[in-house]
Amino acid sequence: MSAPQNPKWRYTWETLASIPNLRLFLFNPNINPANQCKDLKVSLNFEESLLLVSWNEETTPRANGSADFLLKIPIPRVLVDLSSLVDFRATEDHIGVKLVLVVPINHPLLMNFDLGFNLSYGGSRRLETSLEQFQHLSLDSDMKYLTSQDGVHFYCKKCSIKLTKRPLRSFVEMPSVDWREVADNWFGTCCCSFGGISEKLVNNYAISYTSAEGTCMIDATSVIVSKNDLANCVFRDYRDAGENDSDRSDLVSEENVAPSHGLLVKNQNHCCVDMTDHVGNHEYEDCSHDSITSSLGQESTKTTEILKNCQFLLNGSLGNSFMFKTSNLSKEIEWIEFRCTQCSSVVGAYPSATATGDLAPIDGGVRLFKCYTSTGVPTSGPGNIFRNYTLQRMFINRLMESANDELSFRTVVKDLKTRSPMLQIVLLNSDAWSCTGYCIERRDNEELVLKIKLHPVVKVLFSDCTNATDAQSRMIKEWETKNQADEIYMLRHQVEELTESLKSTQDRLPFSCSLIQGMSLSAIER
Repeated sequence: MSAPQNPKWRYTWETLASIPNLRLFLFNPNINPANQCKDLKVSLNFEESLLLVSWNEETTPRANGSADFLLKIPIPRVLVDLSSLVDFRATEDHIGVKLVLVVPINHPLLMNFDLGFNLSYGGSRRLETSLEQFQHLSLDSDMKYLTSQDGVHFYCKKCSIKLTKRPLRSFVEMPSVDWREVADNWFGTCCCSFGGISEKLVNNYAISYTSAEGTCMIDATSVIVSKNDLANCVFRDYRDAGENDSDRSDLVSEENVAPSHGLLVKNQNHCCVDMTDHVGNHEYEDCSHDSITSSLGQESTKTTEILKNCQFLLNGSLGNSFMFKTSNLSKEIEWIEFRCTQCSSVVGAYPSATATGDLAPIDGGVRLFKCYTSTGVPTSGPGNIFRNYTLQRMFINRLMESANDELSFRTVVKDLKTRSPMLQIVLLNSDAWSCTGYCIERRDNEELVLKIKLHPVVKVLFSDCTNATDAQSRMIKEWETKNQADEIYMLRHQVEELTESLKSTQDRLPFSCSLIQGMSLSAIER
């Protein structure tokens, strides 16, 4: 929501799922309520679902010295306890109001009330919109939709250009990031307990999931498409461009990956090879600690090279190029942003080999991020299964999942390429609900009420570390060590976009409520 040109009164409603209270923050950057709002009164207009706030505002230009003032704030669809008094107070930078609710916001009674209201006043379309509000990002539902279609094209969400040459009909879910650990737990790690089998299974599983033309692999944040299925992106061998070894360093610059009719790369040979037959026919009776790379190397030098190039998949980053942990990183792999050939916006990323300087996808696949990709046009329509995916929602969902696994709620987000810190973030509450807007006089109060709805958000503290000095970087490192903060790595473009989004939501609350322990308070929609 963009702010009006002239500063006006802004309202923000907020509640926590486990507490039956609804809080209002009402503020104007030009007004000091404690000094300027005299004889403050707050009352409920239950029939019109409005909160009425009135006071006598002192104004110097007028002869009588004061003027009556009234604000009408729409109340979101909640069950307010009318038998309880309305609690309110005026501070230096805002007016705070607290209403008591009959039940918390996540109570089934309120959910049914909200859905019934939508059916009565908007039909099935409004009900569908309401259901989407509570819909979690689900890999299972994505797979169910994609596999039920006769064929699916992928589009750039920003400019709607078609990214794929032909509709894709084969969809496979990517394996879990802890496949190696699961295999070790299942088979054991020593010879007598079939330890060699777990190693071979994981290696062969990684090979079988290299990108193949016509097959799309899906994970929680990305769709992985073979480079041969992408439209207007020709990965050429550096020899085709007339380059020699002395000129290879020039081909590695980011500029050479800019969108055009094709991407200039140096090696057309990649590990996009169908290993299904080999995996299916491989024998596991040999209980040996020798890696499968050695055994396959005896069979085929080409297969050995494939395994060498694909080893990074075994470190836990099986296809997920959106967010990495330290254990996922590999010095042999550089992740390169993939841009739309039409509008130049980032739509995904792919891994390249740092040892050879090749800019081609090392496994033949490009990861298209769901937040930048559409399965239909218009991109906001029902034909786009990824319409509810945003960078912020993808980030916070993965972050909460990581926090639950690691029992950590403090995180340092670092640049995937330089490994330098860019963002400090602390999870405060993962089950909050909020909505915000500006107080604008309207005659059609019913229409105003229909547009006010609480949305699920995660409250966070954050600090922008992008331009940190050496001294500040040392303080961040100390904070990270002292608080046992988690480390995650992302592409710089995504971190910058995320940081700007966090900053843009700071003005949802008055200044006195937006800073805690030197960090800024913000909210991310979940």
